[in-house]
Amino acid sequence: MAKLIDAKIQAGQAIRASNFEFVPLVRKIRIQPPDYRGILLWGTPEAVVVQSPNGDQAVFPIRDHTRRAQMLLLGIGLLGSFLIWLTLRWR
Repeated sequence: MAKLIDAKIQAGQAIRASNFEFVPLVRKIRIQPPDYRGILLWGTPEAVVVQSPNGDQAVFPIRDHTRRAQMLLLGIGLLGSFLIWLTLRWR
C-alpha cells in the first residue's frame, strides 16, 4: 500500500563553475490519496552543497523567509477567524 504523504530530500544536477561544483538539494513532498489518480507534488529548495577543487565540501542552507511570513499570516488569519467565531457563538 502506498503512503498518503511521502517526503524526501533529493540532489539535483551538479553545476561546475570556476573549478567549484554546486549541487542543489530539494525537499520533494508527494501527496497521493488512496484510490485517486491525481498526485500533488511540491518541491522547495533546501540547501546547496559546494565542493572545492581540493575536495572540501560545505553545505549552505536556503532559508525561505517569504514562506515563513506566509505561514505566520495564515496562522494569524486562522486564529482571528476562530476568535470571531467564538464571539459570535456566545451572542
